[in-house]
Amino acid sequence: MQRTHIDRVVELEKELAVAHERANGLEAQKDQMADTINDLRKRLDSSETRVTALLADDNPKRGSWWPWKRS
Repeated sequence: MQRTHIDRVVELEKELAVAHERANGLEAQKDQMADTINDLRKRLDSSETRVTALLADDNPKRGSWWPWKRS
């Protein structure tokens, strides 16, 4: 009976080690996703600034949409 308790403790320690590894992996994944979200937010803010500047431009460049000049 003593041996089965020791075997069970060893089994639970292995399961706990696996759970810790999984938790560490999930934590790393969460950190990577947070970094990606922050990067995308910065890019969005930058794009919004550029669009706002283009819309507020008083002298927009008028060009032909033709790829060649018309005479």
